[in-house]
Amino acid sequence: MGEGRASRRLVAVVTTAGFLASLVVALPRAQATEIDGDAGHEALVAAKQAAGYLIGDPTRYRQYKDAADAAAAAGAARPTAPLPSTTSGPGPKAGTSWRGVDENDLSPPDSTGAIGPSSYIEFINIQMAIYSRTGGLIAKNPFEKITGAANHTDMSDPQIIWDPHTQRYYYLIMNTADDTFYWGFSKTSNPKTVTTSSWCGYTADFGYGSNLPDYPKLGQSKDFLIIGANIYASPVTYLGSDIDTISKPQTTSPLSSCPSASQFKLHQTSAILNCDGSPFASDPNPAVAAGAFSEGWVVAVPDATNSGAVGNYLDIIKVTKNSDGTPRVAPAVCVPVDSYAPPASAPQKSFTTFLDTLDGRIKHATIAPDPRFPDAAHPKGQLALWTSHAVFGGAGSEERWYEIGVGHASLLQHGAVTSPDLYVFNGGISSDRRANGSGSDLYGSNMVMGVTTSGVNADPAVQMVSKVGARPQSPLVMVKQSPGADAGFDCFGNPLIPDRCRWGDYSGASADPVSPTTSGKGRVWLSGMWAGGAVDPFNATWRTWNWEASP
Repeated sequence: MGEGRASRRLVAVVTTAGFLASLVVALPRAQATEIDGDAGHEALVAAKQAAGYLIGDPTRYRQYKDAADAAAAAGAARPTAPLPSTTSGPGPKAGTSWRGVDENDLSPPDSTGAIGPSSYIEFINIQMAIYSRTGGLIAKNPFEKITGAANHTDMSDPQIIWDPHTQRYYYLIMNTADDTFYWGFSKTSNPKTVTTSSWCGYTADFGYGSNLPDYPKLGQSKDFLIIGANIYASPVTYLGSDIDTISKPQTTSPLSSCPSASQFKLHQTSAILNCDGSPFASDPNPAVAAGAFSEGWVVAVPDATNSGAVGNYLDIIKVTKNSDGTPRVAPAVCVPVDSYAPPASAPQKSFTTFLDTLDGRIKHATIAPDPRFPDAAHPKGQLALWTSHAVFGGAGSEERWYEIGVGHASLLQHGAVTSPDLYVFNGGISSDRRANGSGSDLYGSNMVMGVTTSGVNADPAVQMVSKVGARPQSPLVMVKQSPGADAGFDCFGNPLIPDRCRWGDYSGASADPVSPTTSGKGRVWLSGMWAGGAVDPFNATWRTWNWEASP
């Protein structure tokens, strides 16, 4: 990229800081009004592009982050769970492991991915890449090739999942130009191109108008694609979070042509409430299902202003199908957990600017039966939702994970990837459940979790842990060590928190649908983020990494 374009991008980041300093707190949706028409929406999009994720109350957010940073610097953070013993086992084993795609004109990458029977698909801002199961590149392209978008930077927050029920991939990408979603699916179980020859593409308009559906996440049930998003009006006013659904095609057959858009029905549930009836259940993450389940589940955190998750419970929300084919989104149910608050920002060994560890929000969720926890209604194992978030703990940030038995709204097990020396964040977790559509579903009692680590004496790294059955959580296992710090253009004037590099905003983890049948364990495929090590105020220096792991 030429220096001129890079310089303009940096100016856009810096000048947005003054705009963000005057943002208002959340109002009920009915009271929100658009400011200055198109100019208000442009400012909202500029804030999104500069900060990566929107915050409803910046003053509250900065207070929590500043307090966490100060406490970590004073040594007040401590691991909230016993550190895994180094004798607890060898930990997860990496199989195929390779460098993913990158892009130098934006940050962060929002790296995520999904494994199918024949290939692994990686999504980043703003590209898609298809790899063989040995990591060989099959095809890659910017998203315009499947969405038809007119402007490369109008797209954001990409999501990709594999659906065992219909034997195809699904994608979701936010269109910041008009606040709709690009969505679609592969024509077969084994797409070979990043073009419309391999993909059907559509636009889902849920009527947001000039309101922006930020931080969208994608999961599914047997009947629906399920979308969770934080809704913002100008000027950066949080209105609550929504659960949107799109009816899925119900065929596993390869498609030579794409179905009409009229076949797919949209539904919206606005401003979802917490399990105690209070506003709002924030950052809703629909679980990615490793099977064909008639019920879908969404996990969220209580955060009335979407500016820092603080609480002692998680919200879970059930999505089913009514007799008329429409979705039913049930009220949220509480799952009690240990108290949590936003994490401290993560230092780097080779650069003075810290990494953004986000605000305690949920970032990813998966769901599958766990044979280790049967009950009367599920003799082969309860339906278990796995999720995680970075919160205050350890050296300053630890990644807490939860396995939730959704039928009883209770924790089956939980833990923390934590260290007295390393900040741990940017987690992606999945069980090893195999669901290949043939009825021979296996495993599900083991998990692998990928994380980022960094610290005063350590540059960013991709690491992982596992937990096998009732055994203790494993120690951290290195996947990819950065050769230096992250020091790209986004480290020179972050408007959300000054002197912080953007990182994340999430990673990927998905269960292998064709794991072996003899090892007693399945496999999990993951995507994460590392740093190239150069100091470059005009370009991004983040990189992505994909890998396969056995617990």
